[in-house]
Amino acid sequence: MFTLIRLLQRRRELNERLASVSAQIPGVLFEYQQDPHGFGRFLYVSAGTEPLFNITATQILDDPMALIHQIHPDDRSGIREIFDGSVTVATSRRETFRIQHADGSQHWVLGEAVSTPIADGTVLWRGSFNDVSTELHQAEQLRVSASVFGATHDAVMILDPVGIIIDVNPGFTSLLGYEREEALGHHVNQMAIEPGQEKLFADIRNYLTRHDFWRGEVVYRHKDGQVGPEAETLTTVRDEAGLIIYYVAVISSVNATREDFVTGLPNRNLLDNNIQQVCSEATNSHSKVALLAIGLDGFRAVNDAYGHRFGDLLLHAVAERLTLIARGSTNVYRLRGDEFAMLHTEQSSGMSLDGLCSQILNELSQPFMVGGETIHITTGIGVSLFPDDSLSPLELTQMASFALRAAKTRGAGQVSYFHPEMQTEAAQTMQLIDDLRSALANNEMLVYFQPIINLSDNSVEKAEALTRWIHPVRGSVSPGLFIPLAERSGLISQIGEFVTDQSIAFSHQVRQLEAGFQISFNMSPVELAVNSEQHMLRLERIHKTGLPGSAFVIEITEGLLLNANETVRANLDTYHDAGLSFAIDDFGTGYSSLAYLQSLDADWIKIDQSFVRELSPSSDSLVLVQAMIAMAHQLGLRVIAEGVETQEQRDLLQEAGCDFAQGYLYSPAIAPQDFIEWMRNWQKQFSRSS
Repeated sequence: MFTLIRLLQRRRELNERLASVSAQIPGVLFEYQQDPHGFGRFLYVSAGTEPLFNITATQILDDPMALIHQIHPDDRSGIREIFDGSVTVATSRRETFRIQHADGSQHWVLGEAVSTPIADGTVLWRGSFNDVSTELHQAEQLRVSASVFGATHDAVMILDPVGIIIDVNPGFTSLLGYEREEALGHHVNQMAIEPGQEKLFADIRNYLTRHDFWRGEVVYRHKDGQVGPEAETLTTVRDEAGLIIYYVAVISSVNATREDFVTGLPNRNLLDNNIQQVCSEATNSHSKVALLAIGLDGFRAVNDAYGHRFGDLLLHAVAERLTLIARGSTNVYRLRGDEFAMLHTEQSSGMSLDGLCSQILNELSQPFMVGGETIHITTGIGVSLFPDDSLSPLELTQMASFALRAAKTRGAGQVSYFHPEMQTEAAQTMQLIDDLRSALANNEMLVYFQPIINLSDNSVEKAEALTRWIHPVRGSVSPGLFIPLAERSGLISQIGEFVTDQSIAFSHQVRQLEAGFQISFNMSPVELAVNSEQHMLRLERIHKTGLPGSAFVIEITEGLLLNANETVRANLDTYHDAGLSFAIDDFGTGYSSLAYLQSLDADWIKIDQSFVRELSPSSDSLVLVQAMIAMAHQLGLRVIAEGVETQEQRDLLQEAGCDFAQGYLYSPAIAPQDFIEWMRNWQKQFSRSS
């Protein structure tokens, strides 16, 4: 009797444990016994049946048909197939079926069971029931998404968080020509064709981080060599934690709509068609056609300061003004980026070509109200003429672009007419950009260092890193020429990485002579506008070598302060937090804003050599320099004068309280090993004089 009680007690304990464990497991566990005649009953059903079957475990144990009645009539045969049939060895089965609720709703359940044959043909089934509605719904969504992804005629790219292509659809191949295998693993920037396009992608990515959606126009290089703008929408996809997991880009051919995506104007492709027609009519009437390429000055600064979406609004406002100027008699188009075009004929307009150009310059110089901000821009115009410049209508656009580039080189608000030399200059520029792409690999780039002298004691505590390009044919190429080309072509970051690595190596050498030695290097606004990962990696390289952040100074321009967007400021903060100092280069040539100097928390200003060059005891430049030095000291900044070439300049600067000087009076920029030798000699001379 005692043994029986003990057995019952142990069985109850086991059941309680089983129930406790079952309660922690999703779904319902069961044990089902079926006799040789096909009759069966549930021996065990765990808790949790009500959310799944709308009935209790007790009801199922009492009457197995209670469970069958909850199943959708069309699926009841499936549940029977789990248990039907005699088995002589262990067998596993699974079936998905629907549970019908009283309100008409339903969900999907997966039944799984494994059989254990018992004597006399009896079979014991042990298994589980689980709600798989969510999984099936997601699978269906994926199936539909995959179907849409494959069937859509638009090009679709899936990009990872850094812009690497991880999938494309057949529409991508149809539009751009690249097979899926050719695109996967490549960065989307590699298909950019316009100068500065890499910068555009950085702007777009920054905008997506804040807004999760971007729409605009991007120029892509097709596999067959064709180049053209495409209408694009980009959407950010985030995980449950809010982290970006990928971007979805949908690209629609602008050619199909013949209309610019941002401004609503006719696009470049329609312009090409219309030029043919207008020039044909002009030939018959013995008249002329003028093509005006109209480019905005400083548009990139607007994008940097306010964001890419704001820039789109400004472009739309410019398009509206140009349309009003045309008065319906002159066709207005959008070429690319911040460039527009007008077709002007003698018959179609009542005003002269010069009058039209003057009106465009005047109207676009008036302030724009965009998004609650007042924006001032200026404009350049390039003009090509048919048949004077070319008998080929399609060459007119290229010639007008050459003329526009010349107009912008001359300054704001200029008009230039095409002449053949422009084409030669443009070809030379493109060749120089191609040469620049291989300059680093061919060891044509060098970093020289120019000493910076402490005027209080003649010690050498600092130097500026300056990049030199020794072209195999041209010889030394001026930084004033190749740095803007590097910015336009997207190569500036590679040059920046090279300068950083050379400065790190040189710092280790020179700090053996002067422990606290600082090296300053220039950082382009274009370079600072790229994503933060590049800058974080650069700082890692510095710190891994054991150098402190205080070993380096970043030189930036005043204009960057005014046009700094969120990305630029975040990157500046990253360097500042790592201990690097900031110097404002070419001070006095830009805005000289005290507010911006204070907001950046700069450490140095560098007075531009144009002021130093004119220094004399009675010069206006001396008054200006004295004021700059006094202002900087009031703000807690130290001052470096650039371009010091004479002893008189040096003495006047010292009397004015200037802290440091650099220039040919001391040394030009020289190679690292020459600098070390120069510094040893300077220190010997300094120690003898002291």
